[in-house]
Amino acid sequence: MRYIYTRAMKSTEPITVHVLEAIRCPNSDCSHFGLTEAEGGKFWLDHCAGKEKIKIWRCAHCRKGFSERKGTVLFQSKLPAASVEAIIQHQREGCGQRRTARLTGHARLTVARYAHLAGLHGKAVHQQVLRDLKPEELQADEKWSFVGKKRR
Repeated sequence: MRYIYTRAMKSTEPITVHVLEAIRCPNSDCSHFGLTEAEGGKFWLDHCAGKEKIKIWRCAHCRKGFSERKGTVLFQSKLPAASVEAIIQHQREGCGQRRTARLTGHARLTVARYAHLAGLHGKAVHQQVLRDLKPEELQADEKWSFVGKKRR
């Protein structure tokens, strides 16, 4: 596994480590499309953008730039990452959209949008990671529920 070390823009921020195996060229016209560095792709850190210093990488073959957030829930997000994480955390713990909006201070439609994006991203990751499984054993737990009301 190969790492690239980059120093943050401000001297008070620590040096960060990026795993290059997660970075792939997103340009479908590139001859190295979808390849990691281990598979022959080459990338360099072009610049950092925005208040959160989002890293913009560039493919050495096609010279196409892309964000480190490409393919995540945070891609093209206007909110800070901490706010999006708070919204998703509240939703994960079972809070409704109105309650999450009140707790985080964002609009209900914003909460609904990020909940939807997180769901789509989770579904895509699930379908990509969990495939061709050959389990030797399966255990099905029973789920009990009561429907209707009892007679007197």
